[in-house]
Amino acid sequence: MSIRVALVGAGAHGHSHASAMNNLGMNGVDIKYELVVDENPSRAAILAAEFKIPHSGDLGLLSSFSGDGVDICTPTHTHLEIAEICVNLGLPVLIDKPLSQSFHDADLIINIFKNAKVPLQIGYSTRFDPLLSRLKQSISDGVIGIPGLVTINHLQGYSWANGWSAWQQNGKKSGGRIIHFGIHDLDFACWVMESRPVSVRTIASKKIDQAITSWTSYSAQILFESGALALVTGIWDAIPTNYWRKTCSVIGSTGTIQYDSAEDEISLNSQNTEPVGYLASIINELKHWSECLVGNTEPIVTIEQARMSLALAVAAQNSAENHGATVEIEEILHG
Repeated sequence: MSIRVALVGAGAHGHSHASAMNNLGMNGVDIKYELVVDENPSRAAILAAEFKIPHSGDLGLLSSFSGDGVDICTPTHTHLEIAEICVNLGLPVLIDKPLSQSFHDADLIINIFKNAKVPLQIGYSTRFDPLLSRLKQSISDGVIGIPGLVTINHLQGYSWANGWSAWQQNGKKSGGRIIHFGIHDLDFACWVMESRPVSVRTIASKKIDQAITSWTSYSAQILFESGALALVTGIWDAIPTNYWRKTCSVIGSTGTIQYDSAEDEISLNSQNTEPVGYLASIINELKHWSECLVGNTEPIVTIEQARMSLALAVAAQNSAENHGATVEIEEILHG
């Protein structure tokens, strides 16, 4: 079976998706990018040449695309505009997280797809990390009993001048670090606990440059309906440039399970498993989307889950802006 997809966005994340697409290796399904478009046609042409994508150009070409799906890898603040174009095409869409930088616009996107009955998926690649997905499956299988506490620490050093693009530095465009990057870990906490978040308290700081309109470190305490708790921390400024490490620990009623990116392993009562890499999560995410496109499976990330994760991230951001005040998730969902 042949599937032809348009890639929207030739920046860093579009490049990651193009690289992953070249490594899918799916039996019985030949999925390829047929077109890459970008607001900068020259950048689209460079990406097309590198990955042998037949056609490229500016965003105007998207409105006449007649393939099988669209993969949106553009800055967050552009998602609504591009989503409206894709709905008119009637093609299934994969949008990289977060769905939008604002909860209001996220609901607009959800509703236009729902009303048009066009399939929409939101990309949370962390769920497709081989080890983290195995950690989640172990918890779902009851290996550690009933989960009561998940602790996630995400440490990532950046050169401020070279590591973050201008739109990522602008909180109005990206939503800020909590919404743009922290949402991966907030979503994973919800997915692991399999429970609805009730409230969140967040403290945050800006150590790199006080003029930046985005928090650069945060720590969130989350209460779930089940009574379980999550402690999620992201630090992007107080550590060496190019350093990256993520740890995740889940304590259950009968055991614990841990993940450490530095060790490339998970441990369950001291029993280790296999290594993992970042590209693998993107490859697995695109494989899963391909299987959804041909009707072989249901999305792992539902629209409802993506909406809830964004609500949690927005609530965490609001809490940080109000000096750690508790924010009820319902206030975001229905506010």
